[in-house]
Amino acid sequence: TLVNAQRSRLLVAQINAALKRIEDGSFGYCLASGEEIGLKRLHAWPIATLSVEVQEDREQREKLRIRTW
Repeated sequence: TLVNAQRSRLLVAQINAALKRIEDGSFGYCLASGEEIGLKRLHAWPIATLSVEVQEDREQREKLRIRTW
């Protein structure tokens, strides 16, 4: 389906971005804070770009934003 094709393209783009970060030495560091992401998170989601803390903070703010609508 169209949704699956879009998801596949997004995943491929995320994998390619992770490979570029490996090449430039920035893989494993949070794009927002610069802190190390952590091996446990990277093992669970190798294409992670945010630390657990930053991701949780963003999700919490998103929940608050949705509730105010």
